[in-house]
Amino acid sequence: MQLPQELQFPIAAETVLRKRTALRRELLNRPNLLPVRIAILGGSTTQEIRGILEIFLLARGIQPSFYESAYGAWHEEVMYESPELWSFKPDIVFVHTTWHNVSRFPDLLQPEAEVDELARAEMARFEAFWKKIHDGLGALVIQNNFDLPRLRPLGNLEAAGAYGRVNFLLRLNAGFAKHAATHSRFLIDDILYLSAQAGLAQWFDYSYWYNYHMAVSPVATVSLAQNVAAIVQAVYGKSRKCLVLDLDNTLWGGVIGDDGLQGLLLGRDHPVGEAFAAFQRYVKGLRARGVLLAVCSKNDLENAREGFSHPDTVLKLDDFSAFKASWNPKPDNIREIAAELNISEAGILEVLNVYARIDLQGLPDDYADGGPVADPGEVRSLHLSSFSLPIEDRIALYDALDVLTAFQRKLIYLLFFREFTQHEVAAALGLTQKKVSRESIKALARLKQVMTRRVF
Repeated sequence: MQLPQELQFPIAAETVLRKRTALRRELLNRPNLLPVRIAILGGSTTQEIRGILEIFLLARGIQPSFYESAYGAWHEEVMYESPELWSFKPDIVFVHTTWHNVSRFPDLLQPEAEVDELARAEMARFEAFWKKIHDGLGALVIQNNFDLPRLRPLGNLEAAGAYGRVNFLLRLNAGFAKHAATHSRFLIDDILYLSAQAGLAQWFDYSYWYNYHMAVSPVATVSLAQNVAAIVQAVYGKSRKCLVLDLDNTLWGGVIGDDGLQGLLLGRDHPVGEAFAAFQRYVKGLRARGVLLAVCSKNDLENAREGFSHPDTVLKLDDFSAFKASWNPKPDNIREIAAELNISEAGILEVLNVYARIDLQGLPDDYADGGPVADPGEVRSLHLSSFSLPIEDRIALYDALDVLTAFQRKLIYLLFFREFTQHEVAAALGLTQKKVSRESIKALARLKQVMTRRVF
């Protein structure tokens, strides 16, 4: 069953937050959901995490039931055997702690031997906590490692000095990783990486912290929940087992059948070619960790194979467990790949070309005679709720909408003004979701063309 467009790569965090109710409603109708009991023990507010985590778990075929600890009571509820937690009998305990939950940081210029003792004491506190979960609840533990504070009172000494907070947190993270290496039912949720990927200013928002004691901003919560859901998915053997790749403008720049081997962009001689080579190295790394690779391309077989004789190709023909290059429909080839590799189609992730699209945001609820009419005055910013389009831009958008067909205007209205998911639009209009996706891309491309036209 195809995922809602909003949960397909690339995922826009703001869209997931805005459409969470509709997404949850749609995902709850997915068949054969696996029930899993998850206890969230938080050192900060976890309500937002719970809601977004549920969406990503449902998208992965898992229907969670949750237990949430009282605010900040993550440690006490385990060590004092909370009756509510023990009666819940979680399958998984997710420990959402951050740097705020370290019991004590070193003092300025504290001797290194004393800092070592502080680190050992903090590790002992966590290890006793994890042992209590394993022994008392029999649950698997997913534990955040530590993110870093936004502020550095000591500047670079925060990392260089043994007494610095950054240095201390990285030492604890190394201790967590060492524990994970020797305990199979203990897994790390790497928020150190997630926070670096988002940027600390996006990861941690002072307003949300002081108003709601949220240690992770709502936007960053989306990537956090997505990461935890991926861990749970792997625990229950639901991870994708095969990566299916197109060739032209996916593994190399250009079209092998038109440009020939020498015309492909691949390697250090061209910036775009270097990017494709880097992508191939990444894919090669996935193969090294056990992911099966396959090719599914609309190409002549001889041309498709020739591309892997390029002098700068990283991937070779023998890296692929299945190779389908023909003019048959891709869904048929995907089914053949799944059968050949003895895996389900749900275990396949397909990588194709990704095309840019523009998004309009708005919320009018009224219908005009003859169908819905999108009102550009209702277009709003994702970041500033008080934002509205200037009058000259509203006129331009009115004119742009006029060039669309009535059907295209209806699509734009339902998708971006009524905030329907593509699945809901398909049901409302009696279309397939694929048709909705294809037609909306056409409509958005036409809007973009009209609105970016320069007049001299």
